[in-house]
Amino acid sequence: MSFPNVIYGDYGDEKVAQSTKIGSLPLGQLMILPDGRAFRHTRAHTAQAMTAGYLYQADDARGGTSAHAILPATAAVGATSVVVQTPAGTAVLANLYDEGFLMVASSVGTGVGIQYKVKTNNSAAAGSSNFTVQLADGETIHVAIDSTATVGLRENMWAAADLMTADTAFTGPILGIPPVAVSAGFYHWIQRSGQALAQNAGTVIPIGDPVQASTGVAGAIQKISATTVVDPKGRLSTIGQGLTATAGTGSFQQIDLSLE
Repeated sequence: MSFPNVIYGDYGDEKVAQSTKIGSLPLGQLMILPDGRAFRHTRAHTAQAMTAGYLYQADDARGGTSAHAILPATAAVGATSVVVQTPAGTAVLANLYDEGFLMVASSVGTGVGIQYKVKTNNSAAAGSSNFTVQLADGETIHVAIDSTATVGLRENMWAAADLMTADTAFTGPILGIPPVAVSAGFYHWIQRSGQALAQNAGTVIPIGDPVQASTGVAGAIQKISATTVVDPKGRLSTIGQGLTATAGTGSFQQIDLSLE
């Protein structure tokens, strides 16, 4: 109960990017600067470097294990781990679900409707191989899971940031904008709110107008218009408002980012 859930950083702290966790902090840790800008501790996808000023999103969930249809062994109240069976065609890498979640999400069985924070997992081959999910320190099974219940697993959403896709629909929740370039697999601070510099897709965004994730340029922003407001990105996600004039096609524009 004593873990600080907010870090108050100094100017420049938001520009740190390194190969190991920053200060051994958990993924998703909130940092606020003196002017109120908010950032989350995030890791770049191991296969993708990040560019300053572009929008990034959470990595896709693994299709086999996030489907809430994999079988656990029974788990008693107070257990600190759960043995899970891999689905056909889906291998599991060691540590894939570090700081992620185990969800008892089936429609039958006991213990359903509850999720648990994961500490780590071991590896297993695809198809009916068992692997062990270790729950986070302090986390224990609250309601016994019986043999008819099925579970799902989801990686931590801050563990593998991908460039925001260029389409009208979402393929992952928006994480934010990195204030500096980040090497693949590096830990960093991604901006969630406050004055931020963002790549403009080439549309004119008047000062004060609402902006959304671009439907045509990966990682960019664009003005919400009468045509884009009907798309999921426009209808559901005003990410901020314009603060400065654009400097031309392909340039950057300051916005008041409002992801949280």
